[in-house]
Amino acid sequence: MTVDVGSTTTKSILFVRDGMRYRVAGLATAPTTVEGARPDVMAGFRESLRRLERRAGRRLLDADGGVLRPERDGEGVDALFVTSSAAGGLVMAAAGVVRKLTAESAERAALGSGAIVGEILALDDDRSHLERIEALRRLQPDLILIAGGTDQANPSSVLRIVEIVAAARTRARGGQSLVPVVFAGNVQARPMVQRILGEIPVEFADNIRPTLEEERTGAPGEVIHRLFLEHVMAHAPGYDELAALAGREIEPTPRAAGRMVEALGASGRNVLAFDIGGATTDVFSCVRGVFHRSVSAHAGMSYNAVHVLGMAGEEAVRRWLPFEPAPGALRRWALNKTAHPTTIPETEEEIAFEQALAREALRLAWEQHMRIAVTLRGVHHERGYTLDQSELTGVPLLQPNTVDVLVGSGGVLSHAPSPGQALAMLLDGVPLAGVFEAYVDQEFLMPHLGGLARHDADAALATWPAEGLRFLGTCVVPAGSFRPGTPLLRLEVPAGGGEAAGHVLRAGEVLRVPLPEGGPVRVRILPRRGLDMGAGPGRPREIEARGGEVGLVADGRGRPVPPGLQKPAAVRRWLELVGGLPGLAGGGAGAVGGAVGSAAPERGGAWA
Repeated sequence: MTVDVGSTTTKSILFVRDGMRYRVAGLATAPTTVEGARPDVMAGFRESLRRLERRAGRRLLDADGGVLRPERDGEGVDALFVTSSAAGGLVMAAAGVVRKLTAESAERAALGSGAIVGEILALDDDRSHLERIEALRRLQPDLILIAGGTDQANPSSVLRIVEIVAAARTRARGGQSLVPVVFAGNVQARPMVQRILGEIPVEFADNIRPTLEEERTGAPGEVIHRLFLEHVMAHAPGYDELAALAGREIEPTPRAAGRMVEALGASGRNVLAFDIGGATTDVFSCVRGVFHRSVSAHAGMSYNAVHVLGMAGEEAVRRWLPFEPAPGALRRWALNKTAHPTTIPETEEEIAFEQALAREALRLAWEQHMRIAVTLRGVHHERGYTLDQSELTGVPLLQPNTVDVLVGSGGVLSHAPSPGQALAMLLDGVPLAGVFEAYVDQEFLMPHLGGLARHDADAALATWPAEGLRFLGTCVVPAGSFRPGTPLLRLEVPAGGGEAAGHVLRAGEVLRVPLPEGGPVRVRILPRRGLDMGAGPGRPREIEARGGEVGLVADGRGRPVPPGLQKPAAVRRWLELVGGLPGLAGGGAGAVGGAVGSAAPERGGAWA
């Protein structure tokens, strides 16, 4: 059984082993009880389990309110995994000597540990020492992570950062205690770090950058996890009892969710996943075995709706609407959503506003993730034999044709009136190019399965597509900008009788191509000269494609989508093509300059 104690909702899921994977035998939610007249996280925890008992038809709680373990005679469970983002989640500050080197490595390490990074300090960030001190004090983080200095380097530079942190004497939320420091820099500097920090609690971890050519962002993970339990979760009323039930195996929700992305990446598929929430948007990627996580702390759909509108600009959000809104209507809706974050859209106009805002929240989160998900900075690669031709790394990992699987989660995606609307939000908000499959994690099983993955990663990975994911379809998206009407590629799709039907994708158009029912079919992609669809410029590529709930979608609008294709009429045709305008459960038969067909609905299955 897995339980995720969120900031507003506690979700419990009962998994039953079914061959080589797990099956969801029951799912229930209850309000998280960390606030109110009698705050106690255990009240929401037990209520969630009582509801799960009714849905699963299995007794889970004993007479004292504890969890029945082990499973016996159809009652109880064998194991309990708990994740949490209650008590506000884990907020950290990251510090390093150079912003684009060790400070960025510290930021990646904190993000990978499930934290929200609220402040980044570096000696070259153009601020005075006083400004850096004030920034730390304003943030009041839960932890401060310091990196800097290779193990053989002079420690003087990283000690300057330590002196700034020591001078700040940052106090935790509530002001009762000094914020702990995790030092993951030059190991030779540890005695001096201890002396400079004085009474400030400090824990030491392996150096994140022991050499310029090496980055170990997972090095401080276990230390951060332990301090999260002791200094963040410990503030949640009832935490001690919850920790005792879970055997102290509580971890940050984003860390568990990221484990599933890492597991899928380890299986040989490059994956990009978005979790768009009310306050933040998390992004996870695992490309060529390299895992990254970022969090856009203000890109949320309810609590931060006005903030997203301000960051993106009203014009940027309005361009995704299939109609011209009344003056001021979009801003009034965003203000109401922020003031009443738990409300759900009730009209087609509100659905359209919400989905337009989601596109920009995804775009903002994507841009921040692209800054994090890069090859290692500070390492020189030779171009030939002379060192003066070398170049610094820092190239984005998410290049065209690098992602195989795109996953979206969050209420605006999973509760969209039609799967086509979910796919449209992902394709519009995430400027991804290449050939990839698109999914929606309908019940946000990532953190729950991430807990199971600690016990059996293979079974958890096999469970995800079968129990949690809606397969939307296969996407073929050329990268770049093109003159409208230019032929980009030809798709040869089996049409029955051993023949293949040809579909030509032109610039500015979108095709929705029907696929035969059943398993995957072999589709041949013939790109124009110079266009690379994964096999080299102008070279044909064959893929195993599945239709999913939307179908095979070829998007020739370009990346980014040109302004001319973001006007109401074009947006309306695009939405009609992939499965319905906001508020409509079904799709129309309109096309944006291409063939239209319907694919056999498909949910779950195995990874291809």
